[in-house]
Amino acid sequence: MNTLLLILMLISQGFMVQPDRIEVEVAGGKRITRKLVVTNISSDTIFIRVHVEKFDQDSSGKIIFKKVADDSTVVINPLEFNLAPGDNKDVRITLSTPYDMPNEIWGMIIFSQLPPPEEKFATIRFVREIGVPYYLVPLGTFTQCDIDTSFIRHDSIFFLVSNTGLRHLRAKATYKLENVDKKEVSERTLGSVFILPEHSIYLSFPIDTLKNGKYVARLKIDYGGAFAIEGVKSFVK
Repeated sequence: MNTLLLILMLISQGFMVQPDRIEVEVAGGKRITRKLVVTNISSDTIFIRVHVEKFDQDSSGKIIFKKVADDSTVVINPLEFNLAPGDNKDVRITLSTPYDMPNEIWGMIIFSQLPPPEEKFATIRFVREIGVPYYLVPLGTFTQCDIDTSFIRHDSIFFLVSNTGLRHLRAKATYKLENVDKKEVSERTLGSVFILPEHSIYLSFPIDTLKNGKYVARLKIDYGGAFAIEGVKSFVK
């Protein structure tokens, strides 16, 4: 088989992992085992390798990954395996928490589809990956959110949204813009807003196409707390 045909065959392959995340409330000093099911949805046998990566979040909300050499808090069994067409494979994930656990612990379990570890595949570099995040949430913690400030820069309005709690949050955000002069109102609902514990992100909205006038911008964040929060910014265009 020539190399080009082999590459095309590998690209046509695929797999899926369920569930799409592990999220559990847990006390310190505990071990939790969960099962992830890998399914080969292609017509060829594939080779899967599993590892763990840590991730963080920058001020724009972008997730940043970094590999870890050894993470004894996560045990994966098996770490690599072949999977025949249409078959499933159970992968056990055991997560350990330290006795002193004041904050949430999170990471990403990466499933990589690689060329089989055989000499004839040595020159193939195709990799397909699926990440399953895990979140170990301390018992008794609850979500907290705040809108710290708002400002206009480079023809956009920015709201700084902060997760002030010890657990991650997923929030629904609604942006409403009112033209005070003409009493016109536009509204936009964002997809799920995700913020890691004790992190802040900027949500921005363009205003360069607005006509001249007086405006009030409102950003409402419904994060599952006792009540939603709202940030307000008045400005003249």
